[in-house]
Amino acid sequence: TDLSNISNVKFDLCTSFETIEHLTKEDQQLFVGNVVNLLNNDGFFIVSTPNTSIYSAGKTTKNEFHLHELDYKEFKELLENYFELVLIVGQRKFDGAGVKDAIIKTGNIFKSLLRRKVKKIGASISQQISDFEFPTTDIHECLIYIAVCRKPKKDRVNKKEL
Repeated sequence: TDLSNISNVKFDLCTSFETIEHLTKEDQQLFVGNVVNLLNNDGFFIVSTPNTSIYSAGKTTKNEFHLHELDYKEFKELLENYFELVLIVGQRKFDGAGVKDAIIKTGNIFKSLLRRKVKKIGASISQQISDFEFPTTDIHECLIYIAVCRKPKKDRVNKKEL
C-alpha cells in the first residue's frame, strides 16, 4: 500500500492483477487511493480480482493469503469511489491454456497496444484478443473480474496537483 517511493512519478497506466484480495478492506481503499495519485488525469487503472462467489464456492478452507475477497458489488463500489468511469468484465479460462499462459498473453497484448498506441491489435502480434473470453454479460459466472478504470474523481486526486 505504500507507494510513496514513486509518488513524484505520473503514469498513463497502472495494473494490479489478482493482488487486491491480499489486502485488508481498509488497505484496499488505501491502495486504490494511492494508485489514483500516481495516475495522469486521463490515466487508466486495470485491476483484477477473483469472483469470491465462484472462487471460494464449495471450498472447506479459505485461501489463507486472501485477507479480503470481493464480490461484484464490493469491487464495483470500491472502484467507483475513486474513478468516474469503471467497466467490469469477466475473464474465463480458455481451452488448453494455464493461468501463466493467460497472464503472459495478456501482458504482451497490453505492451503491444501501448507501444504502438493503436486501438486495434495488428496482424503481426502472435497473441490475439480472440484467445480470451472477456464477457460483459453473465460475468457473475466468471472466475475473475477485470476492471478498466479511467479518469480519477477530482476530489480523490492528490490536492497538491489541483
